[in-house]
Amino acid sequence: NLMDTRNIMGNASGTTVVNQSFNIETGVSDTVRAEIMNFMPMIKSQTVAAVEEQKRRGGSFAQAFGG
Repeated sequence: NLMDTRNIMGNASGTTVVNQSFNIETGVSDTVRAEIMNFMPMIKSQTVAAVEEQKRRGGSFAQAFGG
């Protein structure tokens, strides 16, 4: 949940924002677009997990997030 993420990130009073962009060309079918939209929650979850893991590992990535 969001509070767990904030606590792991060492940023209980604020949030970390990660922007992801998906460029879908005009020739892509509606079926493919729908499949991409269906995968969005999984993509978000995996992104959050990756950021949390890098924060735990420390180093320059963690320092960028105030760790």
